[in-house]
Amino acid sequence: MINKLYIKYKEIIWYLVFGILTTIVSLITYFLLTYTVIDVNNPFMLQIANIISWVTSVTFAYFTNKKYVFMQKEKSIREALTFYLSRLSTLLLDMLLMFILVTKLNMNDKICKLIIQIIIIILNYILSKLLVFKKTSRSPLLNQNGEQAKWNIYTKSYLNDKREKGNIPRDIFEGYLNRNGSEELSKMEIPFSFPKPSKLIGYLMKISNLKKDAI
Repeated sequence: MINKLYIKYKEIIWYLVFGILTTIVSLITYFLLTYTVIDVNNPFMLQIANIISWVTSVTFAYFTNKKYVFMQKEKSIREALTFYLSRLSTLLLDMLLMFILVTKLNMNDKICKLIIQIIIIILNYILSKLLVFKKTSRSPLLNQNGEQAKWNIYTKSYLNDKREKGNIPRDIFEGYLNRNGSEELSKMEIPFSFPKPSKLIGYLMKISNLKKDAI
């Protein structure tokens, strides 16, 4: 029973664990700075402390989330960039809330930082799951429990291989997209599955020497 619950909520459990650890890293960095070299009464210095604590915690979060939460092994620049950009958006929210609550409303910066971090943890999980470490529900693969896997396998083509072997055509006729046919029928409000674009039909008639009224 406990094992099944753990398997079902494993991702959330580990995210919370490392989310707490990430928050601790962020808070320790922030508190060390504000108790030593940063003046919290200076708005500019306050944001500097925020930025330094953010860089430290996000770097820690990326590697722990990638390896232990979402279990991604492949190195991806897009993935890392998306992760940092998503965390940058929550950083801007963090800075805005700190500016409003501490600088404008003169609230306690330590308490505000704790409350804001809870909000940031929730937002970061949503962004990581939906944008960064995306999973699929259409995978033909099975996981170790015999259930449908949440990941898929894709073929990667390299430029050098293409140069040596030559390009592999993906279609016989290039430049004719099926979605164009769907758009044409959609404008005429005609329901039809997988229609071909009229330009493709016209091209086939042309190379077949058919007259316009032959079809």
